[in-house]
Amino acid sequence: MFIASAGLRVLFGGTDATINLPGATSTSIPVTTPAHAGGVVDVWVINPDGQAAVKTAGFTYNSCEYEISPARASY
Repeated sequence: MFIASAGLRVLFGGTDATINLPGATSTSIPVTTPAHAGGVVDVWVINPDGQAAVKTAGFTYNSCEYEISPARASY
């Protein structure tokens, strides 16, 4: 069980996520994942008291390849 209070950390591939602490419950932590290259990463939850749990290969980032072309205009 985690402690939904200030100091709670959720890490994706070693990078802190942004936590929506007011939305956290005893079984759910809403987060915004940090930017990361495509691939599988471990997910860590670290309580303010230092207790931690890891889900090995717990999240997969999908690669996103896109191209933005400049707009053209004729005047």
